[in-house]
Amino acid sequence: MTWSKRREKLRGSLGGRALLGAASLAYGAGVLARCGLYASGMLPRRRVDAKVLCIGNLTAGGTGKTPAVLLAAETLRKRGHEVA
Repeated sequence: MTWSKRREKLRGSLGGRALLGAASLAYGAGVLARCGLYASGMLPRRRVDAKVLCIGNLTAGGTGKTPAVLLAAETLRKRGHEVA
């Protein structure tokens, strides 16, 4: 069974919706706590000696990030930049 079918099956039942809702709240609380730790300085920010290009939202899939990254990397490489 694919993940999308499993998700739809969960969404179709009351227990599944409750489980997904609880998981969503827990995830949101974790993200909020992590942001708070960075904002308070308890988690240190780190700098790298490189230029960083961020493309897309890491938690959302199926939006075409991979082809965009490949195109950006190839374009930068052709212009003489080193790409990791």
